[in-house]
Amino acid sequence: MKKFTVAGHSTLDGVRKTRFATTMDRVKVLMRNGHTDIELQELPTPMTKDEIRAFFGEEVKADKPKAVKAAPTVAAVETPEDAAPDTVKWLEEGEQPAKEEGAITYATFEEALAAVPKRTEKGTRIKQEVREALARDMMAA
Repeated sequence: MKKFTVAGHSTLDGVRKTRFATTMDRVKVLMRNGHTDIELQELPTPMTKDEIRAFFGEEVKADKPKAVKAAPTVAAVETPEDAAPDTVKWLEEGEQPAKEEGAITYATFEEALAAVPKRTEKGTRIKQEVREALARDMMAA
């Protein structure tokens, strides 16, 4: 188990939480990310998270069970009478998908590529290959 030498509390968006660190440099990171009421202190000895919570007199959480990816059981599999009606239109061999009414299409690849965002809503970067594939899909037929 990982042990920490610095611990304390901080408030972010009105929620006060216990924070764990190995150095006091963590204060700078917390301040930069908008935390307020930052109270970190050096611990007398390196401690685990549960030991730190007990040190501060907080309730020690029970160990969380490890996530196990289980295979679906027979009862969990949908039967045809339980399944929702199929709303997917399966294309015949050689059939092209119909253009959606109101869908925006672009005349050139460059216009379509410029319309594809470079980052997701979460801020992660979208790979160039993925952006190019999306742009090809958006081009006029």
